Amino acid sequence: MAVKEIYVSGGLFDSPFYDFYYDKLGTQLISSLSLDIFDTYNFYIINDTISHLFYIKAKSRDNRGLNLTGDGDIKSGIKSEETFQLTFDSDIDLSESISYFCTSHQSMNYEIDLTTFEQISTIENNSIKTNLVIKLSFIIHQRL
Repeated sequence: MAVKEIYVSGGLFDSPFYDFYYDKLGTQLISSLSLDIFDTYNFYIINDTISHLFYIKAKSRDNRGLNLTGDGDIKSGIKSEETFQLTFDSDIDLSESISYFCTSHQSMNYEIDLTTFEQISTIENNSIKTNLVIKLSFIIHQRL
């Protein structure tokens, strides 16, 4: 499990609505947002955004399978210097989609890829040797 920092742009009305970055200055673009269900994610807003409040939700009304802590919520999102953390329950229903969205503009809604990596390893000479790493994707990006 890794903790990953994701910095979110101010948002635009054009799909995919937000840009995501590895750094708080917004110089290292994440080309495609994909979340590994075994990692923890800290989301931050860059450039003091106040118009397109960002948040994440599950298809189910109760956000079953997602643990969201910190600032904002499904009605108010995060802005400016606010932040929230996302983790996934071990029993998350992978048939249900999750999406990021603007809490102020219902049309700004986009599904997120959920992934995980499976490693196939063996022990050779008292050392673990990874023979194969398989990326498993659960949800395809699409505009809702």
